[in-house]
Amino acid sequence: MAAAIAKIAGVALAPGISKNRRLYTAPMIERMVSRAQERIKAGTAPLTMLTHHAAEDDSSRIVGRITKITFDQDSGAANYEAEIADTDHGRTIAQLADTGGGDP
Repeated sequence: MAAAIAKIAGVALAPGISKNRRLYTAPMIERMVSRAQERIKAGTAPLTMLTHHAAEDDSSRIVGRITKITFDQDSGAANYEAEIADTDHGRTIAQLADTGGGDP
């Protein structure tokens, strides 16, 4: 991945019905977080971030990678931290995320 230009954090997924009409429960999210943590720790299968869901396998739309994911017991949500790559799309996402750019 290109050098990181920004770090962002937020809620990756919260319990409820998503915009694509899928039901996510806290136990489902907790299992997802556990699997994602294993992938991050192993470092063999990065959790990439794309510009949008429809980007599918378009590698030019990769804008960053998840570096940390945790489960919030109180809310049932998955929280993440990520690095945004210094690419055209990455710079656009960093500006939209209002990270201020600069050093991560």
